[in-house]
Amino acid sequence: MADSMQLRWTLDGIEGGSPFVLRRTSLGDPVKAVLNNSTYSLQDVIRLPAFTPGVTAPTLVWNAAANNYSFQFIALQLVDALGAPAGFAHLAWDVDKATAVTNVPAGTHSGERSKSMSCWTPEFFNTAFTKVFLNGDRVLAASLDLAYQPAILTDATAVKGRIYKLWAANDSTTTDIFCRLWVKD
Repeated sequence: MADSMQLRWTLDGIEGGSPFVLRRTSLGDPVKAVLNNSTYSLQDVIRLPAFTPGVTAPTLVWNAAANNYSFQFIALQLVDALGAPAGFAHLAWDVDKATAVTNVPAGTHSGERSKSMSCWTPEFFNTAFTKVFLNGDRVLAASLDLAYQPAILTDATAVKGRIYKLWAANDSTTTDIFCRLWVKD
């Protein structure tokens, strides 16, 4: 049997004292966000050590050079030593413009992006593609244009780029957590 994974979600709650489940997202009528019956598998479980300011370096959890410079899907989940959801982490990823033929980073548009994640839901990257600016221009990448819209989406100098590395840093200063990493190349 081929490897497979199905991701489903629901949105429910109580409104005005009455429970509700949004249609087309319930587990009774699930939406399959991802269905893959090929080379998708748990690639690694990576320890994210408790953070000590000035001492603990972020942990490299994925490197494009080791994965043919591409991926179709990456999923991350934070768990404790027993595999139960636990923790909070900060993610950062390296981006750059790709060379035309090999997808190796060009070195001309290198920059980084970041966000934080909790153990409540997995974090997904469903494409290696992103937008980048020349020399990773942090000011322009984080700015708004004259219409108060994100310059990374409106400026003509932004070009197609790719994600090349992904790091995670544990937010806890006392407890190690683990990051489950699934990758489809």
